[in-house]
Amino acid sequence: MDYRALLHGSSVLDIVRRDKAAGTLSHAYAVFADDADCCKEITYLIAEAIVCPDAGCGKCIACTMLQDGCNGDVRIYDEALGAAAADKIVEDALMYSVSGGNKIYVINNAETMNAAAQNKLLKTIEEPEDNVIFVLGITKPAAVAETLKSRCKKLYFEGADSDLLLEQLIEEYADTDGVRRAAAFCDGNVGRARAMAGDAAFAADTDMLIALLGDMQKSSQVCQEEKSLKKDKDSMLGYIDILEIILRLMSQYKRGDKSCGQGGIAALSAKFTDAALAATEYLLNDCRRRLESNCSPVSVADTLLFGILEVQYKCR
Repeated sequence: MDYRALLHGSSVLDIVRRDKAAGTLSHAYAVFADDADCCKEITYLIAEAIVCPDAGCGKCIACTMLQDGCNGDVRIYDEALGAAAADKIVEDALMYSVSGGNKIYVINNAETMNAAAQNKLLKTIEEPEDNVIFVLGITKPAAVAETLKSRCKKLYFEGADSDLLLEQLIEEYADTDGVRRAAAFCDGNVGRARAMAGDAAFAADTDMLIALLGDMQKSSQVCQEEKSLKKDKDSMLGYIDILEIILRLMSQYKRGDKSCGQGGIAALSAKFTDAALAATEYLLNDCRRRLESNCSPVSVADTLLFGILEVQYKCR
C-alpha cells in the first residue's frame, strides 16, 4: 500500500514542515496514533521532511539515502529498546553529525521501552545537543512516562483521508462491498482497514453483529445468539473491533451525521441511549482485556452478550 499518498498531506507533517520553514524545529516530537502502521510510517516521513531541502520531496538525494537506510545522521529504532540500547543512544547523541546538519533519532513503538530505558533517555530528550532531534511514535500513551511525553511537542495523527484510503484499498483488494465498508468503517485507521478489507467474512460479520444487537431482547436468547459466534480468541477480538466501529457509527448518527445510518445503524441507534453506548464501550474494552489476558473466549462471549443485555436494560 502506498502510505506516502495517504499520509503526505497529514496535518502532523504540515506542523513539522512549518516548524522547519520558521526555523523552530522542536528538539523532540511525539506522534500519537492508534494505527501502528501509519504511526511508524509517519515518523519516517517526519525524518524525511527534516533532512530534505524541500521538506520531504521523496526524490532528492537526502530522501533516497534515508529511504535506502544510508543516511548516517538518521537512526531508526523499530524494536523495543532496553537500558543498554538507551545508553548507546545517549552516547551517540553527544557526537557530531556526519553531514554537519541535524541528527535524528526515530523511536517507534516507544511504549515498548521499559522504564529503565525511558528514564535513561529522559535527560537527553529534554536537553539534547544542538541539532539533535528525537521523533517518538506512540500507539499506547499510557505506557509512556508522563515525564517523557511532556518533553516532546505532541502531534496527533487524525487518520488517513477516507477517499484516498478507499482508492488504495480498491487497488490492493479490488472493488467489493467488504472493501468499501472497510474504508467507511475504519475511521482512517489504515491497519484496521487492511485487516477488514482482506477478511472475506468482514461484511457478513458486520451484518450479523448489527442484527444481534438489534434482535437480542432477553437472556434466554443468549444461548441461541451465541451459536452464530466463532468462539476462538482471534474471532472474538475481530468481533470486538467491529462492534467498536458499530458503536462509533451509532454515536455519529445520534449526533446528526445521517450518512452513518446505512446498513441498520439508524434503527439500532434508536435502541441505544448515549449512556448505553458509553457503557457498551466500557464493556468491549473489558472483554478485550480479558482476551488479551488469555481468558477463555467462550467465557468472554458470555460476558459480552449478557453484558449488552444488562446495559440495554439499565440504560433505557
